[in-house]
Amino acid sequence: MLALFRIATCFCLTVFFVSGAATAQSAAIAGRSTLPDLGRLTHSSGYIFSGTVMSVGRSVTVKPGQLATMEITFRVEEAIRGVRTGQVFAIREWAGLWDMGQGYRPGERVMLFLYPASHLGLTSPVGGSLGRFSLDRNGQIVLPSDKISGAWPAATTLPARPSSGTVISTRAFIRAIQQAGRK
Repeated sequence: MLALFRIATCFCLTVFFVSGAATAQSAAIAGRSTLPDLGRLTHSSGYIFSGTVMSVGRSVTVKPGQLATMEITFRVEEAIRGVRTGQVFAIREWAGLWDMGQGYRPGERVMLFLYPASHLGLTSPVGGSLGRFSLDRNGQIVLPSDKISGAWPAATTLPARPSSGTVISTRAFIRAIQQAGRK
């Protein structure tokens, strides 16, 4: 009886993984490129804005057991949620994110979807790198291949088939965020 249960479990898991791979492969074959789910990013965010990194500083842990944090200060260029346009906005992140390569550089321009601040006052991009988009010199969002992984909202002014290196105006992206937030 136990052997039959194991065989059935293995079969079900195999069908599950093969069907998921087949769906992903058929989407790629059909030429359907997709992006992070803007609805999920939007609904999970306490702060959404585009801005320029003004400064980066590391906090010093004084007592054993305290978290080391990084403080990042932004000048908000386009405010969507939780901030105001023109505001100087500082966040604190766990320094361990930086050890994993998720740091910022002064002068860098980004569009961020940040979680609400925790009870410790810390935040981070929603979904890790999915909640962080780079802006080019003209303030447009550049979509690298690792961001093409979720679903576009149905009716937006964004490209129907974005590809790696696609540049999207910040205004069009903000309209898509607002649409996604209404759903």
